Amino acid sequence: MCDHSWLPPGLAFVDEGGGWPAHWDALHARFCKDLVEHTPVFHGLPVRVPKSRDDEGKLTKFVHVATGHWKLDPANEREIKLGRCSTVTWIRPMIEAVGGQRGVRAWREWYQQKSEFRWSIALQDFCHLVILAERPNAYYLVTAYPVEEQHQRDGLRRRFERETRPPKKS
Repeated sequence: MCDHSWLPPGLAFVDEGGGWPAHWDALHARFCKDLVEHTPVFHGLPVRVPKSRDDEGKLTKFVHVATGHWKLDPANEREIKLGRCSTVTWIRPMIEAVGGQRGVRAWREWYQQKSEFRWSIALQDFCHLVILAERPNAYYLVTAYPVEEQHQRDGLRRRFERETRPPKKS
């Protein structure tokens, strides 16, 4: 069971007359507040969000984090994943909790496809993941999502254990 009681509540969809577009705007505003206006810091460097935007003016990284897709088809709202949307507010606190008392786990891995190091940041039982790309003067948000399947959590746990295991003595 994932203990996320210390994390802020998600922005639950409540139709107060504005419908989904108003909620989508509120999610985007919160994402921008948490990650653009007030830049989090990881290992002494800022965490940046790429500035590219979609046709509606939303940050493409927000669209990806909230939907799992790189471009949202406005005609198909089924692409929107409420589980992903509800945890948009968790990204900043998870980054800031690394190394603290919350049991957030972080590990560094080489990502061959992009020839870069990436940091995975997970809640203690690996039920939510944030991934950052490492650059010389900053980190960049790659993605963040709830890890729903137990076999995926087990895989993350194995990767964490492999990457954080002390080196063998010769």
